Amino acid sequence: MVNLTKAARGIMHLVSRPQLSLATLLTVGWILFPTLAQAGTLDDLGYTTGLTLNGPDAAKTVYFPLGEGAQGAVLTVRFSASGALTPHSSLTVLVNGVPLATLPDSAAAAPVMLNIPAQFTKGAFLQVSFAADQSVDDQDVCYDNDNPAVWTLIDATTSLKPNFTAAQGVGAVWQGLGAPLTIALPDKPSTGDIETALVLSTALVERGIAPYIGGTPDSASIVINPAVTGLSVSKSGQGTVQLQVPNAAAARALITLALALRAVMVSSATSSLVSNAKPDATTVTFGGLGFEPGVISVKQDAMMALPLPFAAIPAGSHAQGLILYGRGSAVPQGETEIVSVEVGGNVVWSAAFQNEVDLDGLRVNLPEKFVASGAPVSLHIVRIKRNEACGKYAPLTFSLQDNSALVLGNGNPAPQRFAGFNVLAGGAVPVLTDLPPANLRAAIPLVAELLGAAHANPIAVTLGGTAKSPQVPFILISHQAANVVSVAPIPQPTGNITLPLPDQEASAVLPEAANFSVLQLVSSGSDDARVPGLWLSPGPASSLAQAALPGDGNVALYDGSSAPATFVTLLHSAVFVTQPTTLAQTILRHWNAELLAAAWLILTVLAVIIFVRRRRIK
Repeated sequence: MVNLTKAARGIMHLVSRPQLSLATLLTVGWILFPTLAQAGTLDDLGYTTGLTLNGPDAAKTVYFPLGEGAQGAVLTVRFSASGALTPHSSLTVLVNGVPLATLPDSAAAAPVMLNIPAQFTKGAFLQVSFAADQSVDDQDVCYDNDNPAVWTLIDATTSLKPNFTAAQGVGAVWQGLGAPLTIALPDKPSTGDIETALVLSTALVERGIAPYIGGTPDSASIVINPAVTGLSVSKSGQGTVQLQVPNAAAARALITLALALRAVMVSSATSSLVSNAKPDATTVTFGGLGFEPGVISVKQDAMMALPLPFAAIPAGSHAQGLILYGRGSAVPQGETEIVSVEVGGNVVWSAAFQNEVDLDGLRVNLPEKFVASGAPVSLHIVRIKRNEACGKYAPLTFSLQDNSALVLGNGNPAPQRFAGFNVLAGGAVPVLTDLPPANLRAAIPLVAELLGAAHANPIAVTLGGTAKSPQVPFILISHQAANVVSVAPIPQPTGNITLPLPDQEASAVLPEAANFSVLQLVSSGSDDARVPGLWLSPGPASSLAQAALPGDGNVALYDGSSAPATFVTLLHSAVFVTQPTTLAQTILRHWNAELLAAAWLILTVLAVIIFVRRRRIK
């Protein structure tokens, strides 16, 4: 059994809303803990990239927690194997040390479901081991048998589903949810109901599940039901199991307990490393950001992605550069290793090494235009031989240390593309609106996808009004800028839209804006303290039928038929101020064509009268 004190510490670390007290969470925890212990996938256990089996001892073991009363289980194995392996290679699955099945590599084409007898599921945990028998039939090798081409990957979606004869608790139902999934709201939802659905939807998107909002309670997997007193499990009218969630606090408690369990269940081999160096005011280490250092095997060409957690950067700061600490194996005589830092495929630093790769506090500046666009950062290592007689490269290793750091500058990030928008990991994530709750229903799936892409913590998502200007990155759902937006590509998204296109003497004119939902990258606040945000002006519900993320740009138009049309417009930095509208301005705006026709008619009549009078005088 996991120590509940550790779980409580994990909860305190994860909770960002003060009204969700520790006492409340512990109360819910005592109720839910036995069933929340059912982490369903390797990803739930913390193995976010799965398990890689290679080297002389190609075997790994994990422990799946079981709920009380499990009567057997079903293990769904998803794996892939190197194409260099011979047809005789295989994967053996063991349960509590007992072989359960041996799968040939040809079985990797589809998920393999293995039934686990009840005698193995009597304890609190189930030990599952994966052992690979791997061989390569290659007579032309120029190096030893420690071949990087020999590997088997157990996918992170490999899952264990216990069988229960008794009724399942809310934790088991929550962990077992999968696509397709429907969340049912009350017929007349309140703002609190919308917030509950948004919190749950964001958590589901984080798990790779895109929820559908609508339908009837009888067909839903989750029912937002303010009438119930607490989290509960019920049977739907169709006989399926469904979750009843009364409010946003209960939703956060459910998600938080699951996250806390996941945090304490992760082994030391996969947990986030602690920073080796104390960050100062201008830097924050990768370890301090929870970014694990990487180790790669370099043959001729290798790429190490640096998924830098920009969302975890402290408020009021933005990334300016990198300080890298890393070391590689000795470079064989006659070889040169070229190490480059690339941002969005653009080389921003490069150097050649002929002895060993040693990055000892190397500083690399990150171009603002690339970072603002959300461009990925990576290390690229290429080996060059003077003598190509062998044609093969003995693998070398390179490791990047966790005391590598981000160099920070003052001021909030200023993203120029959707991909560059992130929320703050350590604080609230405000979703602001002035629309009635009923008008928000169709927007929930898209907003949840946007929050997931921005690395939002689901329990930190809040729904509020537009009376005050936000101090942290935000999402606005409205048809007007209100007191929130000060800079936007399209100040009035409900009118006729004209988008000046960069580097072109042309504009995109969209006169039927009422048929679209408009998403744009905006800012709030003054020049010296701008806060980035996303502004969604929802159109008809049909325009939001596809909750797809926008492409590369700062304006996206949704019509519901496919992925949104995304544009890059020059108006991103155009500051606008809403002026008071007079009666005369209103008449001129709405009756412009009619007034022009009337004026033309009056002028024509006057011209005819003048002409007739002159003829009579003559």
